[in-house]
Amino acid sequence: MEQKLQTYNNDLQVQEIKLDKAIQKFLERQNYEHYDIQKVDIETNEDIDFIKISHISYDRNQSQADLNLIDFQQLLSAVASKSKKFVYMIESSSDGIDLYIGTTKEPDNNTFLKDTFEGIYSGSTLLDDKKREPFLNNMKHSKAMLGIPALKRDSDKEYKQSLEKILFPMQGKTFRIVLVAQSYDLSTIQDIISNYQTLGSELHRFVKQSRNEQESHADSQGITLTEGSSISNTKGESQSQTSSTSTSSSDSTTHTSSGFRAIFEKTPFTSNRTSTTSTSSSESNSKTTSTNQSRTNSTNESTSSNKNNTKTDTLGITFDEINKSAEYCENLIDTYIERFQKGLNHGMWNSSLYIQAENESVLSELEHTLKSVYSGDESYYESIRFSKNMIENKDIKIEKLPMLYFDKDIKHPVHPSFVGFSSALNTEELSILSALPNNDVEGLSVSKISSFGLTQSKNIDKYKSIMSLEKITK
Repeated sequence: MEQKLQTYNNDLQVQEIKLDKAIQKFLERQNYEHYDIQKVDIETNEDIDFIKISHISYDRNQSQADLNLIDFQQLLSAVASKSKKFVYMIESSSDGIDLYIGTTKEPDNNTFLKDTFEGIYSGSTLLDDKKREPFLNNMKHSKAMLGIPALKRDSDKEYKQSLEKILFPMQGKTFRIVLVAQSYDLSTIQDIISNYQTLGSELHRFVKQSRNEQESHADSQGITLTEGSSISNTKGESQSQTSSTSTSSSDSTTHTSSGFRAIFEKTPFTSNRTSTTSTSSSESNSKTTSTNQSRTNSTNESTSSNKNNTKTDTLGITFDEINKSAEYCENLIDTYIERFQKGLNHGMWNSSLYIQAENESVLSELEHTLKSVYSGDESYYESIRFSKNMIENKDIKIEKLPMLYFDKDIKHPVHPSFVGFSSALNTEELSILSALPNNDVEGLSVSKISSFGLTQSKNIDKYKSIMSLEKITK
């Protein structure tokens, strides 16, 4: 029978939250793509200088594997060390594509970026043409990408995420891809690693717990006998005797006579004589005799016999209980620590990628194409997904190269920059997003040349001079 949770407010919805599930939710940044576009905080990056890449030259002997990314990672590491910001942009139209890279408008930054690119990709052509600035075409519909790109299987044999994998399905269509990346400083990366380690230590106790279950059976038998006897005799006697004697006697005599006194007086007289005799005698005798005799005999005999027979059977089992959800989160934290440790050497970036198109159908097609190209074997840690259409917020202008963050009331326990339409990527992952083509695409040519030493050009000039002298002498 289902029991309902009683609350003091019937309108309050109560949801049970498990700690490991909550940790997994913010590690994977679940549902970030559904955040309300109207509530974002906007930070712009307007002071950016762009360089257009018109031709790319590769070493003829270079393989088609993912080792090609190492060259571009070298470029990103140099930018992370010097200017701290990197912008990559593709504009596509029916006339072909324009590929731009850029960095902050500070002294020598633009020259540094151009020289570094030409040094890594010797023979390439970059144009610093202010008349060909990007964002000349206004595109109404746009979305932001979230997630971590990863290499596909067998990329060490054949690289399958080059730029033409995106451009060929979208050939002739008008769209724009904008990547804005700002590098973390070294201390911030170390703090993020430390926060992940602390979180992992707290989570580890939920991963594996030992439990011990025992079953015990006991039989007990006892006998107790008690015998008692009591005798009581009581004898009592009482005697009482009382004797009383009383005697009383009374005698009374009265004489009356009348006559005359003596002759001489000749006076008449009256004579009264009274005689009373009273005798009283009383005798009382009391005799009381009391005899009380008591006799009590008590005999109590107790016999106790206790016999215990105890038999105990104990069955115990000890086993480890593993929380698979917590274990997954622990592995996820270990992966994030490894990713940021790579950033200590080559750089770590807070990256925002935006896509734009003139209509929603092209935007949707570009969204699914990028998801299929950028998703690799380890993208499940934070899958590639896109926000809602940002046309609803007129304040978001992609040409200002914004970084979009959520409301400040939303906190992330590892680092504040993780809460927004951006992703923390190391240099290896960022190089996947800023892919270069391996073959010619419309608007951008690709060639492969043999590698020469730095003094090769002088030797060629010397050889040409010798040949000219030989022709003159002839």
